[in-house]
Amino acid sequence: MRKNILKVGLAHGVFDFIHIGHIEHFKEAKKFCDTLIISVTADKYVNKGPNRPAFNINERINLLKSIKYVDKVLISNSDTAVKSIKKIKPNIYFKGLDYQNVDKKNKNNLAKEIKALKKFGGKFIVTKSKLRSSSKILNENYNFLKKDVKIFLNTLNKKQLINKL
Repeated sequence: MRKNILKVGLAHGVFDFIHIGHIEHFKEAKKFCDTLIISVTADKYVNKGPNRPAFNINERINLLKSIKYVDKVLISNSDTAVKSIKKIKPNIYFKGLDYQNVDKKNKNNLAKEIKALKKFGGKFIVTKSKLRSSSKILNENYNFLKKDVKIFLNTLNKKQLINKL
């Protein structure tokens, strides 16, 4: 008789402002694994702009724990998910659509995370749920940024910047 092997999935991020995009991301990820663990970036490593994170680590963790697709939440005391990946050794590591076109062979954080994941035989999956951005929602609707900064940010070629990551 063959034993059923439980699959562990890991999603990592800041999750500062939980929105429908996160819920759909977790829902889709949960379809691929038995246990979905969320690794949350500690406050001191959040680099999303002034007055961020909007919600402290305990508030973010409490909210994430209340989501039915999430089985466990842990704090990531690092600027990447590498330590979380090494600790959990997930079968699957999930990111959202904003990571689909990131150069995974470059020396960016995602490349480091995938390298750590592959050491344990893990698989990287980009979920297909509709992309939304916590930073964009907060910056555009809650005045985290001054008007001139918003105007400047809108002039940037975001695709070009993402490819440089």
